Amino acid sequence: MELFSINDIAKIYSIPKSTLRYWEEKGLIQPERNAENDYRMYDLKELIHIGDIVFYRSLGFSIKQLQNYREMSGRQLNDLLTNAEIEVEEELTKLKLIQQVIKDRKEKLSEISLLSETEYIIAAPDFEYLVAYAYQDPLNYAAFQENNPSNFTLYLTLEPHIQIQEGLIVSEKTKNQTLIWEKQPTMQFRQILLKIPADIPISPTIIEKQQKELEILGYQTKAVIARYLGTTKDDEERFEYYKAWFEIE
Repeated sequence: MELFSINDIAKIYSIPKSTLRYWEEKGLIQPERNAENDYRMYDLKELIHIGDIVFYRSLGFSIKQLQNYREMSGRQLNDLLTNAEIEVEEELTKLKLIQQVIKDRKEKLSEISLLSETEYIIAAPDFEYLVAYAYQDPLNYAAFQENNPSNFTLYLTLEPHIQIQEGLIVSEKTKNQTLIWEKQPTMQFRQILLKIPADIPISPTIIEKQQKELEILGYQTKAVIARYLGTTKDDEERFEYYKAWFEIE
C-alpha cells in the first residue's frame, strides 16, 4: 500500500505542513507513524479525507464543524452545502458587479485619452434624463454605492446667468426626483473634454474658454452637460476630467 509523507500532502494540496499538524492536533486527521523514524505517513483514505477538509475549509467551514462532519448524515451535509452554495452565488454576484465597475472605470480612463485628442465633434449625450442631485435622497446614495461615479454630472444653464447644478443620470423619470434636463431630438451639441484642477472649487469660469472658442466658430452656447470621467494626476497637479456636451444654436 502506497503511503504519502507530510511533504507529499503539503505539495498535493498546496497547504503548509503547519496546517496539517494543526489539523492533527484538533483531531481532524490521524496519520500513521513510521515505526523506524516516527515520521507521519498518510494512506489513500487519509489523502481523500484531507481533500474533503481542504474543500470544506475553502467554503468557510469552521474547525469545530469539521470535527464532526464525518458523523453527519447525507441530508445534514446537503444542507450545509446548500447554504454554502447560496453564499457562493451571492459572492459571485458581488464579484461580477466589481468586474463591471472595473471595466467601466477603465473605459472612462480610455475616454479621457481619446477625448484629449479631439475638439468640438458633433455628438449628443448617450443618456436621456438628468435629475437634480439631492443629498438626502436614498436613490442618490444608491448611485454611489454602485461605485459608478460617472453617473454624476454638472449641468450649467447660461441664461439669464450661469448657474451650476449637480445632477445624476437616470434611465427613466420618477415622481420623487426633480428633472433638470431631458434630451430632445432638435438639440444640437458639440462634445469636448473638460479638464478642471481638482483642488479648485468648480465655478462658471470653467467653460469661459470653450464658450469663446465656440463663438469664433459661429455658435452660441445654451447649456452645458458635463459627465464625470475620473481624477488623475498630470504634471504634478490633480485634475478632474469631464466629458462635456455644449448645447449650441
